Amino acid sequence: MAWYHTTGQDQDIVLYTDVRLARNLRAYPFTHRLDATGARRIIDSVGIVLEENGFCKKDFADISRAEAYSLVEQQYASLSFVKKSLPHALYLNEPCSMSAMLCEEDHINLQCILAGRALSEAYASVSRIEKHLDERFDMAFMEDEGYLSPFPRSLDSGMQVSALLCLPAMAETVQTGRWVERLLGVGVCLRSLHEEKGSQVGSLFHLSYRPPVSQSEAAAIAFVDEILTALITEERSALHTAIPLVAEQRMDRVMRAVGTLHYARLIHTSELLNLLADVRQGIRMGVVTGVNMETLTALMMESLPAGLSMTDAYNEIDSASPLADAAARATYVRERFAEGVYSLNTTA
Repeated sequence: MAWYHTTGQDQDIVLYTDVRLARNLRAYPFTHRLDATGARRIIDSVGIVLEENGFCKKDFADISRAEAYSLVEQQYASLSFVKKSLPHALYLNEPCSMSAMLCEEDHINLQCILAGRALSEAYASVSRIEKHLDERFDMAFMEDEGYLSPFPRSLDSGMQVSALLCLPAMAETVQTGRWVERLLGVGVCLRSLHEEKGSQVGSLFHLSYRPPVSQSEAAAIAFVDEILTALITEERSALHTAIPLVAEQRMDRVMRAVGTLHYARLIHTSELLNLLADVRQGIRMGVVTGVNMETLTALMMESLPAGLSMTDAYNEIDSASPLADAAARATYVRERFAEGVYSLNTTA
């Protein structure tokens, strides 16, 4: 089961949390100097350990272009990884929401992505697999510089901690800009995930942090978790302290979003992200009931272009039409949204 079909803490605001560990084997050159033979040896040897721990190999030679790009949309692989000419392999352990990219920018990139706010759990999962790898391989490491990488920016702990947040109340009151500047001062990047014509789409913000080598991994997890606590608190406060006019405008957007998701015949990606953000806010306001947060996250992830192209909804329409994606997305969303027995509380 994919991570976005599961429930998580504070999932109304934190769609997922993600912990990654990048490692390189001392016995091989970095990937930009690695030849095909060396890459295959790394894949074969590391793959054995991963398979012993419940991972399954995704061979990119055996899957379609759409399936490969859907793995990027699901956050299991990077776009640069999918496009690499050097031999590379993705290992998945979906029950544990874990993946491992072998021979991407680094020899090994371990990841655990979990729904909601679950940094400690994600860190525990990747640390467990890393321990098994450490027991079998000599990792490139220097005491003063941390885990070595081909990129100077990665001369650190080799860890990246991130989260995807939906912050509609803060975005509409322009509080996110203040947070972007504030967090930048402590080495944390908070950026709008999607923008069109200078406007934020879906009120989605990606938070990421690479701890310095002087900071322990456990301390880094605690540090980012404190930031998430502050952002969650401020988002909820912004939602409940709106002036009457803003509250009425929010209510109107929620009602329109529910109607569009239920009846629209064409929905483009950016529009869907905005609609789902409004419905998510409607649930938090008590206006929409009967639809849970993981359903909205799953709708978002499964309606992205590559994944959508593999659904029955896409196969049932004229895929040559310039509006094929929008029509298939609307069909898929209508069917999925109708599965939930939602109701509207207009007096909330």
